Amino acid sequence: LNLADWIEEELILSLPLVPAHEEGCQTDGPEETKDEVQKPNPFAKLKDLKGLRKV
Repeated sequence: LNLADWIEEELILSLPLVPAHEEGCQTDGPEETKDEVQKPNPFAKLKDLKGLRKV
């Protein structure tokens, strides 16, 4: 067992698979927040159908 090889392997395995970036990096695209992007509710039509159901 070669200690230097073992330490080298452990150091390599401890590195992240994807390089990380700084928190304050700038992107080229526009930033979208949850307030700006509103998706239609897929269950909105079911609410209307609930009143038509006869028990």
